[in-house]
Amino acid sequence: MGGLETDYLLDEEFIPVASPSLLAHKPVAKPADLARHTLLHRDESPGPLPLDWAMWLQAAEVDNVDPERGIRYSMESMAIQAAVDGHGIALVSNVLVAADIEAGRLIKLFDLGLPAGRDVAYYLAYAPRRRRHPRVAAFRAWILNEVSQSTRLA
Repeated sequence: MGGLETDYLLDEEFIPVASPSLLAHKPVAKPADLARHTLLHRDESPGPLPLDWAMWLQAAEVDNVDPERGIRYSMESMAIQAAVDGHGIALVSNVLVAADIEAGRLIKLFDLGLPAGRDVAYYLAYAPRRRRHPRVAAFRAWILNEVSQSTRLA
């Protein structure tokens, strides 16, 4: 990155999530159980590949679920809120739902996630001469600790 130092933070992947209240009424033990649930779709998709339910279900080797059925949202944040509200199961960015998972508003259903792609990752970038500046050093230590804690929870 042209004269900058970088610290790798994390990769983005798309994971299925649901609210605890929804799962209390209709548990999900295996991917095939998604057939009994409403799938929440986000019509926006980062990168050149559309990361959607069809791709996730294929990766999970599930063939009893129609990947097109469910509710569509124009924004990922709307699909996330619908999942929090118990309207179905969303396939969304692990980065965008990390706080909801940590707070218990959402549950990550399976270990299988769809990588957003090799070009989609998060880095902290800064000028090398500023690394030891107290504010930069404090922010760097804080963000690296936050990422470390959140990846342990996932």
